[in-house]
Amino acid sequence: MKKIILLLSVLILALTSCSKNEDEPVVPIDQSVNILLKRTVTTRGSVVTTDVYSYNERKIDKIVSNDGIINSETRFTYTGDLITKIEVYSNTVLKSKKEYSYQNDKMTQIITYDYNGTQTTKKRMNYVHDVVNVNQERAHYEIHSINMSNSQETLYTDGDIYFSGREITSQLNTDYPVVSGRLIDSWSEYSHDFKKNPTINIIGYNKLLDNVDGTSTANIANKKLTADAYVNGVWGTEITNYKRTYKYNDLLFPYERKIFTKNVTLDNTTQYFYE
Repeated sequence: MKKIILLLSVLILALTSCSKNEDEPVVPIDQSVNILLKRTVTTRGSVVTTDVYSYNERKIDKIVSNDGIINSETRFTYTGDLITKIEVYSNTVLKSKKEYSYQNDKMTQIITYDYNGTQTTKKRMNYVHDVVNVNQERAHYEIHSINMSNSQETLYTDGDIYFSGREITSQLNTDYPVVSGRLIDSWSEYSHDFKKNPTINIIGYNKLLDNVDGTSTANIANKKLTADAYVNGVWGTEITNYKRTYKYNDLLFPYERKIFTKNVTLDNTTQYFYE
C-alpha cells in the first residue's frame, strides 16, 4: 500500500511539473545583443568611402576611413564605460580632438580642439539637463569659442535638445551674433522607425549628444528643419524635409540606407556590414 501511495505521489509531482513548464512562457534569447557594426561603405556620386570599425570587446577602439584619396582614423578613449576622448587623424596628422565630461551618466561638457597647421581653435560646449514633463527631457546647451591667447570666451550658439525616452525628438538652435539685425534660429524635428540603430551595441556611443545618429537607439528615418533663411535680401522662414529610407536584415539591423536632399534627390547610399 505504501508503495502504491509513493508511486501515485511521484506521478502527481511529475504531472504538476510538466503542467507548470507548459504554462511558463518561453523567453527567446536575443541573438542581436552582441552584434557589432564592422564596416560601412558610403557612395556619394563617384566617391566611395569605406569605414572599418575596430573594438576592444564592445568598446570601440577606432574607425579607419578611406575614400581613395585621404586616409583618416578616429580614435576613442574610455574612462570606465564612457567615451571621454575622440581624436581624428588625417594621413597620420592630428586634425581635431574632443574631450567629454559626464555627471550622473549624462554628458555635461565637450571641449573641442581643431588643428590647422600652426593654428589651433578651441570651443566649449556645456549641457544642463532637466525634466520638462513625464514624457520629455531636455538638455540645454551653450557653445563658446575660446581665444587661445587670453582664454576669453564668446557665446556664439545655444539651444535645447528634447528627448522622449532615449530618442532625440527635436532640437532648437540659435546662432549668434546678430546677423543683418536678427538672430538665426532653426528648429529640427526627428522621426524614428524604431528598428535597431547600427551602433546600438557599442558601449558609451549613445551618450554622445553631438552625434544625433549615434545617440538614438532607433534609426532616424526623417528630419524636418524649420529655419530662418536670408534669400535675395529678405528674411523668411524655410521648411525643408530630409528623407531617409532603410533596408533591414532578419535581426532588424539596417544593411542599406539612402539619404535624400531637401529636393528629394539622392545624396548618398550607405551599406552596413556586421560581425
